[in-house]
Amino acid sequence: MNIQYSTQPYPGLRPFKSYESDIFFGRDEHVKQLLKKFGETHFVAVVGPSGYGKSSLVRTGLLASLELGFLEANKTRWRIAETHPGDNPLTGLVNALQDAFEPKIDLQQDPTNVHRHLNKENNENLLVFVDQFEEIFRFYPHCNRADTIAFVADLLKMSQHGNIYVVITMRSEFLGNCSQFYNLPEAINQGVFLVPRLNKQQLQLIIEGPARVFGGTVEPDLVDKLLKDMEGGNSDPTFDQLPLLQHVLMRMWSMAKADKEGVTLLTLDHYQQVGELKGALSKHANEAYDELTKDQQKIAEVLFRSLSEPGGAPDLRRPVKLGEVATLVNQSEAANVTVEKEVKNVVEVFRKEGRDFLLPHPPCELTSDTLLDISHESLLRQWDNANEWIKKETDQVNLYRWLKEDAERWKNGGEGLWNPPNLGRALTWRVQLGGVKGAKEWARRYDTSIKFDEEFQHTMTFLDGSGESHQIELQKKREESQRIDNINQRKKKPTKLWLWGLFLFVSVLFLIVNLALVITPILHQEVLLPFVWLEGIVSGLIIPGLIKFIAHQTKLVSTTDGLKKQTIIPSEEKVS
Repeated sequence: MNIQYSTQPYPGLRPFKSYESDIFFGRDEHVKQLLKKFGETHFVAVVGPSGYGKSSLVRTGLLASLELGFLEANKTRWRIAETHPGDNPLTGLVNALQDAFEPKIDLQQDPTNVHRHLNKENNENLLVFVDQFEEIFRFYPHCNRADTIAFVADLLKMSQHGNIYVVITMRSEFLGNCSQFYNLPEAINQGVFLVPRLNKQQLQLIIEGPARVFGGTVEPDLVDKLLKDMEGGNSDPTFDQLPLLQHVLMRMWSMAKADKEGVTLLTLDHYQQVGELKGALSKHANEAYDELTKDQQKIAEVLFRSLSEPGGAPDLRRPVKLGEVATLVNQSEAANVTVEKEVKNVVEVFRKEGRDFLLPHPPCELTSDTLLDISHESLLRQWDNANEWIKKETDQVNLYRWLKEDAERWKNGGEGLWNPPNLGRALTWRVQLGGVKGAKEWARRYDTSIKFDEEFQHTMTFLDGSGESHQIELQKKREESQRIDNINQRKKKPTKLWLWGLFLFVSVLFLIVNLALVITPILHQEVLLPFVWLEGIVSGLIIPGLIKFIAHQTKLVSTTDGLKKQTIIPSEEKVS
């Protein structure tokens, strides 16, 4: 048996591991209360908001206490089977139970047979630990319902055996969902343990205790500042008390260790450098993101959008296989070796030691079938980039569902085809996903209909029909614009000819008058008077009037051309 020890005082975002009880401070009273609950029932549900340390309380506090005989003096031999429900909870449970024994046992796909393999002579006991039990409610509509029902029933049945205990951790907002399964609400009512909020003294132990274990210390002013900031976040339900505290302490410890040798001292200066309580996590994640190339940053966006569950709680993580991420990155084509390698490189940046943003932790080898997960949901809530990406993913999911619903109504004669701007958004969505193939691969993650292929094809037919209808409408508008333009051109030609004719007539008349004045100098002054009078009329009245008239007509023509241009629809309308 390999004995492991903690290697650093603060774990960061990840939960405490079972062997890290030496740095697990501030929870002694809660562990005692949890052990008392185990003395009353063999089925215990540890319930609390996200970020309250439920997993660590069980894995590090409870398990160590059980092995030390704190439950009962004669119960010190324990086998531990830990599992997450995921999308195949029954298979996961069977595998966890088999792995708890060496050599592996054959349960013949019936977990309730496990009690037969316990060594009763040595008073051997079994603890079945189901972490993140709320996953069954997320996957229940999409996976084999019979297996999920059997999974819950088997847990309840095993807890009836004298040497088997079952403990689950679950976010408190999912308590009401338990009524979907027979007998589960009754078992939870009897064995519920609501994780208490940590008080000021307990938080101070969490801050100072681990540093002392590793020969360091925390500046008193920093302790006061941390406690004050923790208290200020108590009114915010998304504040993620413990994960943010552990993360900022881990960051400060690494920085203080690098500053100088000797006693490691955490100071207020370190606190400000890492971004303080509410900014440290986002700053740290952005540092990892900035290490990536432009192409890798695009992969990171696809990765984290895949690891979240949009459309419901924005902070609900969704484990996904590495190969599925690679397929989404490669859009319409199957993932190849090069793409998978790039996805692995991005995952390594976010899961390396000192970050621990992604699971599984090193040195676990990454393959196409590796199930990737977020270390803690607080990363999705606190990282500004993740917030933006999840919003985009949620918007696309809502758009697709709306498109599918309208396509179904159109099929039944109750809805018309789409027009801009919704048509533009839908066409852009499909292009961004690599066309029909990429969109189908993406949609399969969120559409669990048994007629998915048929319904998706109909949705794409609706979208294509909307695009074609819009293009036909644009063509009609272009033709109408051309018709109006031709009419205006025909109207302008006679007007211009008439104006030029009038101008020519007046000019000739003016020349005749002046010519007459030149060739008749011998005539008497009275003879010239009519010509002078006529010249005055032409020069003083007709010509200025004509100039004003021509200017007015020219302005009307220009105005008509301007109005025409404003009403003509561009020949290539951009759909958006």
